[in-house]
Amino acid sequence: MRKLAAIWLLFGGKAGDNAQVQALGAGVAAHTGWDYTVKALEHHHAELLLHLTARPTLRGISVASRQALRAPWPKLVISAGRRNELVALWIAQQNPEARLVHIGRPWCQPRRFDQIIATDQYLLNGYQNVLSNELPLHRMTPEVLASARARWQAQLEPIAQPRTVLLLGGNSGSYVLDERLAEQLAQRLEVLSAGSLIISSSRRTPQVFLDRLLQSIPEPALFYRWGEASENPYPGLLAWADRVVVTEDSVSMTAEAIASG
Repeated sequence: MRKLAAIWLLFGGKAGDNAQVQALGAGVAAHTGWDYTVKALEHHHAELLLHLTARPTLRGISVASRQALRAPWPKLVISAGRRNELVALWIAQQNPEARLVHIGRPWCQPRRFDQIIATDQYLLNGYQNVLSNELPLHRMTPEVLASARARWQAQLEPIAQPRTVLLLGGNSGSYVLDERLAEQLAQRLEVLSAGSLIISSSRRTPQVFLDRLLQSIPEPALFYRWGEASENPYPGLLAWADRVVVTEDSVSMTAEAIASG
């Protein structure tokens, strides 16, 4: 018999972060028999200023999000991304026995978390509470991909092979998806002209980049514009892809592409 929700998964606005949090939460739940619940948090734009003092607080999230954080308190909190750090620390104040696991590089002092799961580019290996992996966590297991392959067979199997799936992320630091980069990407895609091209955009993909890219390439066999369909075909695209091209802003998408084989 499963125990009541002893794990809280703090979700934010980034799909890559949420996927890693859910992957870890599901794995821990399967191992311990604990149940988990997702706390999807809405953040204020001014939450960045709260990190000047880095005190545990809920001031960076909406009233509705605050109301969802009530006793009984969890035994384990899993978070990712700057925006959820102070929330996780606040939960630990309410229940000092709660353990905090953060995925990625925290803005706060790393020692404030019981465990950090990161990758090598964050240069956190000097901390005893850091587990550094080669790639981020993800949920694209063989079972998930097999299920997605069956779910999307009718739509994707008829598309001519080899199927090249282009996964588009968004701006990240100095890496900016602009019109110039769209033209460069279109030129590089020419060497993969055999077969069919399938494109999937994300919430972060700039419209100006997307417009120029679509103007510079032949019409794709399938184009998924983020948010336009009731169900995201992303797992199905990975399951049916013969080749995957990923923009370099997202190491999570890269890891999931590798997992597809």
